Order: sequence, then structure tokens, then C-alpha cells
Amino acid sequence: NCAACGDQMTAGDLKLTTLASAILLASVCINLFWLQEKSATSRIETRAVTARTFEATVGAALADAGKQQNVGPVIAPGASPPRGPVSKPNQTANATPLQPSANTASAGEIIRGVQRELNTRGYEAGQPDGVAGLVTRAAIMAYEYDYGLPLTAEATPDLLRRIVLGSSAAAATRHGANDVATDEAQAVARSVEQQLAGLGYTPGPIDGKLDERAARAIREFEVDQKLAESGRISGPLVSRLIRMQGTASIKPAAKTKSAQK
Repeated sequence: NCAACGDQMTAGDLKLTTLASAILLASVCINLFWLQEKSATSRIETRAVTARTFEATVGAALADAGKQQNVGPVIAPGASPPRGPVSKPNQTANATPLQPSANTASAGEIIRGVQRELNTRGYEAGQPDGVAGLVTRAAIMAYEYDYGLPLTAEATPDLLRRIVLGSSAAAATRHGANDVATDEAQAVARSVEQQLAGLGYTPGPIDGKLDERAARAIREFEVDQKLAESGRISGPLVSRLIRMQGTASIKPAAKTKSAQK
């Protein structure tokens, strides 16, 4: 009887254990399924929020860029195009002083930029007032001379870009007549020759061609005035000539030397 009782208890315990295991397994499965669903839902919601945030951020950035560039409204990703008239882009909104053009910068602004950049580089173009006086034009010619460019004496957007960005042209040896490329440069050269002749130097014909005699007269004047000897028209040369107009403060030795040559 005791053995039978023991067998019955073992069978009952086995059934209870099996039932408990089944319930536990079912509970685990239900919990896993619920957690997976919740995780998937959370990921979907997170992605949706991230996408909305991204679109809002990009849209705001684009709208801000549109205001800065003055190019009219910008449509953010996923947004519908606005109704009504759309303003046209402003083509001159991004003009920069470093790269002016005839459409975006006035002549005075270009001249002022050239004067400022030449002064920075030691060419002594005078006050950056936007007026291309004789000193400014002479400084331009000095820069053009040093970089092997045709002598124009003109403040242009292309010249300003060359000065700011640098010129790849190597300095060249001067030969005179072919260097003067414009009437403006010829007028400056003629003025320098005339003033040198009035001070007793011999620059040759007053024709604005800057031949070898004119270069020699310039060098003599520079030496006598303790200027850097260059033999070319420059801002300091013209400034000194203007200062000496109407005076006779030239050394007799310089006159004799110039006359002998």
C-alpha cells in the first residue's frame, strides 16, 4: 500500500510539474511577444520623430539660407509648394568686394579697392578715396611694370582680382615703347616726361612712350631725390614731382649729368 501511495504521489507531482512548466513557458512566450511588439512600435515612433525633426531642421536651414541669399522661398523636404507669386532671385545679392564686376560694383568702389590693395603692397597709391588721380594711376603702372603686364594705368575689376589673388606673370625686362598700352598710361607718361624736362632732366621727346632716355631720366631723378632707383613710373615718383612743381630745387650736378648723357 505504501508503494502504491508513493507511485500515485509521483504521478501527481509529475502532472503538476508539467502543468506549471507549460504555464511558465506560455507566460514567457507572451512576455517576449509583447516586448518585441512594444520595441518595434517604439522604434517606429522614434524613426518618425527623427524624420520629422530632420525635415524641420533642414527646412529651417534652407529657409534661412534663402533669406540670406535673397533667392525667394525655399521648399523644405516633404512640404507642398507655396501658392501665389514667387519672388525672383536677386542676382547681385552675393557680390563681394574682392571680385567686383561692372554690374555689381561702381567705378569708385573698384578704384578704392585697387588703391587699398596697392597701398597694402607698398605701391603708395594715395588715399583710398575712389578717385583715380595721377598718383593712383602711376602706382597702377608700377604694379603692372613689376608683374610684366601691359601698362594701362586703369583701375579695372580684372586688375583688382589680379592684385588680390596674385598674378602668375613673372617680372619682365622693359624695352620701352611697346609697354604703354592705353591712352591713359600715355597721358601719365607724358606728364612725367614733361615735369622731368621742366626740372632740367632730358627724358627725350614728350611723347609718353617711355623709351630708354625717359627711364634714364627717371632713375637720375630718383637717385637725386633719394628714392628707390627703379627707372619706372610709380606713386612715390609722381608724388615727388607734384611736390616740386614750380620750384627749381634740382641739383646742378644732376643737370650736368643728364645733359652729358
